[in-house]
Amino acid sequence: MKSPPFSLKGDFLKNNQRVPSGTPKSNNRRIKSLICEERGNDTFHFPQRNHGAQKAANGLFATLLRMVIMKKIAVFISGGGSNLQSIIDAVESGYLNIQISVVLSNDEEAFGLTRAGNHGIPALAVKHGDFESREKYETRLIEILDGYGVDLVVLAGFMRVLTPLFVNHFHHRIINIHPSILPSFPGTHSQKQALDYGVRFSGCTTHFVDEGTDTGPIIIQTVVPVLPGDTEESLGSRILKEEHRIFPESLKLWSEGRILIEGRKVVILPDES
Repeated sequence: MKSPPFSLKGDFLKNNQRVPSGTPKSNNRRIKSLICEERGNDTFHFPQRNHGAQKAANGLFATLLRMVIMKKIAVFISGGGSNLQSIIDAVESGYLNIQISVVLSNDEEAFGLTRAGNHGIPALAVKHGDFESREKYETRLIEILDGYGVDLVVLAGFMRVLTPLFVNHFHHRIINIHPSILPSFPGTHSQKQALDYGVRFSGCTTHFVDEGTDTGPIIIQTVVPVLPGDTEESLGSRILKEEHRIFPESLKLWSEGRILIEGRKVVILPDES
């Protein structure tokens, strides 16, 4: 039996030797080359007169390309999971070319687990209270994530501070969203902090996670006005709408390889597609 011309894990098999995949454009050329070798042809050719066959072949080629380059993420939640839903919607609409491999929560009653199940996404509750220490709890989380082969951990309302054990295992591979314009008002109750301080503007931030509390390199920030008479709930609702916008946008930049971390700064590379 012949070896398949590619591996679903993102590398190609050529003459039984693994060849790492590269950029989408190089993957495109590599897939064409491998198909030619399987056929024994020198050129890659779709039928020119049978448009139905050409359309089907193009669709198959596009599917193979997506399978080769698609990244896997895990989403951590503790509550309702509205940010999770915004990511699911972005994936299903085709805006995001990623796979949500698993959704994890520290609360078995979190509605976000139901959201995941409604879309056929594996959903697991791993309660921190069942473990003797934070490190043992996070060791179990790492085992689960490594089993799914995830490339990125997404914190979408996960109400626990991660220890250096977890953060270092996924160095620069954890993205969080926070309801303030960091570095202002880190930690919990950010909307109340903003209102108590009397700021005119608030907002939200996506950032990579480091060993501090909301101190990692910033990806995207957006601003909303603080209106007279605002409460934590009204300000939080206005910010949440922006979270649903910039979270998928940040994941799109990451999935396309357009994020470069230089010290504390994130450089957004241009779209060359």
